[in-house]
Amino acid sequence: TVLYARDKWLVKDGSGIILPDTVHMYVGALEDADYKQRKLNFWHGVGYDIDMTCIKPSVLCEPLIDVCDSKYIISNNCKIQEIDLYTVKVEELDFTAQYALEFTRNDTFSGLIGWFDTIFKKLPNQITLSTSPYTKPTHWKQTTFYHEKDISVSQGDTLKGSIALRKAQKNHREI
Repeated sequence: TVLYARDKWLVKDGSGIILPDTVHMYVGALEDADYKQRKLNFWHGVGYDIDMTCIKPSVLCEPLIDVCDSKYIISNNCKIQEIDLYTVKVEELDFTAQYALEFTRNDTFSGLIGWFDTIFKKLPNQITLSTSPYTKPTHWKQTTFYHEKDISVSQGDTLKGSIALRKAQKNHREI
């Protein structure tokens, strides 16, 4: 939507501005075993004497959008993408990125958590709107990608992987 507005209405001589103009996307490692189990175990007691446990495997496939307290982050953070809203092309919004996270304490790895910051560089005093778990919660919250199994980790261990983001085919505003 922002890119459509940019291409349709932004003055081409460079005098117009986009606010915000930059987006940074991050991932971190998360310890969230209790909440994850409550989410899964919910399907044991739905009620009406109907066995709904068959839903449990699909629950882990769906990202969870919720507010996460920063105390559950157990690694450094990794920037997986930087988007310049002045120059990015729509097709560049589908991407794959590598990440490397170092665990900051001995704990249990439950999954990844993702968030974004938007930066207003063109303002006289640059402002950042963050959806990070380290800042006051916003309605965007964070996105958790649970791992199938909880894994014990030690401080200094490294987790390397890749993450792919794609626009949803049914709704171009969703990923």
